[in-house]
Amino acid sequence: MVQGFASTWKKDSERIGDCRRVRKNNNRYTSQISPTASNTVAAAATDGSRVTSSNSESSAGWAVPVEKAIRNGTKLSEKTMTTVKTRRESSARGVVNAITFPDGIRLGTCQHGGGRVGCRAQHKAKQTEKSKIIMKKKFFAAMLCGALAASVLRAEQTNAPAEPAKPPTGGSPKIQFDNTVYDFGTTTQVESVTGTFTFHNAGDGELKLQKPAPSCGCTVAGVKPDVLKPGEKGELSFTVRLSGVRGQIEKHITVPSNDPQNPSVNLSIKAAIQQIYEVNPTQVSIGSISQGVTTNVTVQIHRTDGKKLSITKTEVTGDLAKVRIEPGENDQSAKLAVEVTGKGASRRFGDQVKLFVDGAEQPTLSIAVTGQLMGDVNLTPEALYWGVTDPEHWPGSYPESMTTRRVTITSGQTNKPLEIQNPTSSLKELTLELVPQEKGKTYTLVAKLTESPKESTRGTISFDTNVPSQPKIVVPVTVNVLKR
Repeated sequence: MVQGFASTWKKDSERIGDCRRVRKNNNRYTSQISPTASNTVAAAATDGSRVTSSNSESSAGWAVPVEKAIRNGTKLSEKTMTTVKTRRESSARGVVNAITFPDGIRLGTCQHGGGRVGCRAQHKAKQTEKSKIIMKKKFFAAMLCGALAASVLRAEQTNAPAEPAKPPTGGSPKIQFDNTVYDFGTTTQVESVTGTFTFHNAGDGELKLQKPAPSCGCTVAGVKPDVLKPGEKGELSFTVRLSGVRGQIEKHITVPSNDPQNPSVNLSIKAAIQQIYEVNPTQVSIGSISQGVTTNVTVQIHRTDGKKLSITKTEVTGDLAKVRIEPGENDQSAKLAVEVTGKGASRRFGDQVKLFVDGAEQPTLSIAVTGQLMGDVNLTPEALYWGVTDPEHWPGSYPESMTTRRVTITSGQTNKPLEIQNPTSSLKELTLELVPQEKGKTYTLVAKLTESPKESTRGTISFDTNVPSQPKIVVPVTVNVLKR
């Protein structure tokens, strides 16, 4: 069998077997030989014999093995050798013999000259390998282009501005205030000012308002209603305490809502507080006052704008202080007589005296009256408080300061010694111990919190005495548990 060579030979000058002219027939490639070349070459190629002068039109020099005679051929391995078959057939052109190669062989470049034509065979696997390499390169190039395109797309998506929040289905609410600034202008020295902002839902969806947030603790605000259908109206009422304030003031209220375009509205409150009243002293401090003892303090009030001072009404918070209005030196002044009488349980007190001028509905002036009421039995402090910040690790590194509180009990009477009995607590976590410091005069009540309650709680500590005016003393207790 021929070692995988394929070639045609011709002695005359006619060119045959050009690869570019080879036709495909039944998935086989055919190279034809003219009648003048006889079929001896093809026959020799079939059985692997030599081409000699007896079976060729060439001279004896042509009698060499076919594989050596076809110098331009390509040798194939045994695995890929293909049997060359001879096809004998006739045509209008007088072709009598043909050498046919299966699909595994591809005819390569054809050469001619010196009375011969040679076509070199190439194995299809080599082209397949090249094709695979080319395909791999194209594949990796396509992958690289795809990755770059994806990166660009991600960058565009990242840099693109965020889309605005879409309004809820069924329409979008819109809050609209008639005015966002409430200016009281110049006002006299008053305790507080009150006003109202009006608004409505100008959208086509349900408007929901949250609790208004004032800028300071001196301002209280509320909305009504807090849910409005399209077209409905609402009000925001506010009160600003101005006690002791002078000059220009400006307060703010933030109103949050579900308006997607304006989720937070800022309202401003302005006023110029003109001081037209002088008060001396501005605060009355009584100090310590014992049971049954009365203390009097006089407060001078003067109007500075030249108008008559007319105090039309007074109010007092608490049960210890009493007041009365007395004439001053002229129409622009007056005297306020404050009288405090000690009575009841020992405690610190802070009462307020409110004055209304010229028939005003709001108090024009407010004067604080403070002091310490001393009873027949006095407590320091008057209430106990525990703060538990970490219940799981309580009492922590400082158990004494975290668990223990003390109340000093002192007698205010001089005619007989003080006796204390039956200290008890309404909280099961508290244990009590009464320790005499000076018999008949001073005691210390030690309260210890043995464990932290799960929730914040309030309770009391109480004990009995031999004092008729205060037979039973009650101490308020608060335990505040802060959860993380």
